Amino acid sequence: MNKTCPRDGVQLIGVEYYYGSSERYDGVSEWDCPSCGYREGRWTKLELLDGFIESRWGERGHVPVEGSEPT
Repeated sequence: MNKTCPRDGVQLIGVEYYYGSSERYDGVSEWDCPSCGYREGRWTKLELLDGFIESRWGERGHVPVEGSEPT
């Protein structure tokens, strides 16, 4: 799948969460821009803010990264 960044048009890279994550899905969970740092949830299609990841299948929206507090 070719997805491009809405900010700068660069091709996004699919990210699979680490094996120990409670939000892990066997495949891409978010899309990241290597140029500007934009991050987008796979299921919600919304921008991910620092300190948050996409919940599995997007059922709970965006959730804090495990072991960190949201700012």
